[in-house]
Amino acid sequence: MAMMVLSQEGIADDALPVAALAAQMRLPDLWDAVPSQVDRLRQRLRAAISMVETRSGRLLIARDVILGGEAPGGNCVPVPLLPVSDHLGAEIGGVAVTTLRVENGLSGPVIVLARSVSGGVRITVRVRAGYETWAEVPDGLAQAVLVLAEALDMGTLDAVEGTARALIGPYRLRRIGGRG
Repeated sequence: MAMMVLSQEGIADDALPVAALAAQMRLPDLWDAVPSQVDRLRQRLRAAISMVETRSGRLLIARDVILGGEAPGGNCVPVPLLPVSDHLGAEIGGVAVTTLRVENGLSGPVIVLARSVSGGVRITVRVRAGYETWAEVPDGLAQAVLVLAEALDMGTLDAVEGTARALIGPYRLRRIGGRG
């Protein structure tokens, strides 16, 4: 069984690119003076970011994520998302482990354990994943978020599905011999 995202932190309000979305939508000056306008744009951005993250396998805004699953055996455990910057802790078979590291493998990041484990052992890993700032998000993914958020706000999501898919396509996580 592959590692799966069990839980993740929410995205902080100040990390959302609200001003970029307002510029994309060509909102007039003082748009943020209208009551609940900023909250509406944040809601659209959260939904659009979730859509892009689901389709691409990449976390766009950095946060702590808990991954869990059964170890495939050996000392390398593939991580199903990008980018992973650090590990924050792990449990193997219910026992806390501190000697592990994150490395970039040929098909994405892997957690490298200090010792091999047998296949089927339950493993839970807490990692820091995502881009630390909006400026670090690849342009195609950032543009996909803005296009989708604007479409969600305007009610024209069906019209931009092809555009979003084309923007996200080059960044999709692909594994040899796996799905993707």
